[in-house]
Amino acid sequence: GVDVATIGNHDHMLGGNKLGKQIRAANVKTKFTVANIKTTPDMQLENTVFPFVDIDKAGIPIRIIGLTTSEPFFQYTISPGKVLS
Repeated sequence: GVDVATIGNHDHMLGGNKLGKQIRAANVKTKFTVANIKTTPDMQLENTVFPFVDIDKAGIPIRIIGLTTSEPFFQYTISPGKVLS
């Protein structure tokens, strides 16, 4: 399995609401991280997408921080959310 995945610009090409539906429908144990996406309540991504995730591998603590591109071209696709620089 995959412990952590970062949401990229192609993951939200169908919009922020669709992204939330797809993640919930996948019903996976993967944690999704992206520190620079501002979600909205109607995206229903609370408790699903985090700015960072802490994991432990063989007694070694690891913090994973995910970022996606903030280029203006990709701003409209995350609507109603927003990608911060």
